[in-house]
Amino acid sequence: VGNLMSGVLSDRVGRRPPFLFAIVGVTLTTVCSATARSLLSLLAWRAMIGISFGFSVPPWNAIAGEMTPSHTRMEVAATSMALFCIGAVYTVWALTLLGMQPEDLAWRELTVGFGSQGVLLLGVAYAGVPESLRYLDYK
Repeated sequence: VGNLMSGVLSDRVGRRPPFLFAIVGVTLTTVCSATARSLLSLLAWRAMIGISFGFSVPPWNAIAGEMTPSHTRMEVAATSMALFCIGAVYTVWALTLLGMQPEDLAWRELTVGFGSQGVLLLGVAYAGVPESLRYLDYK
């Protein structure tokens, strides 16, 4: 759902705004998921997280593909997809560094703590991710 919506939107308003919006969406819905008081509300928040993640893929692929020289495009695309795995490893590393055991996990606090780090990513993306040159050329 997010992929379909952001692909169309990216063609209309550029690649950068939907990408930044997706970061905001993932951050807010992740933090809000910690407020879930029932399985149904948790599933609804998690679905919104998935839609927000999906919203980020087309604009990021377009930006990366349009800004990367053709001889390194495959490496950039593979690295982008590997970041999901790196995020999972980061989470395990951080929990280990904090000395947390599975029985100690307070999922609501951890969800807010890790999810709110999207604010940092938003700052980096806002400062460092330019608009697609191809989109600007068409505009």
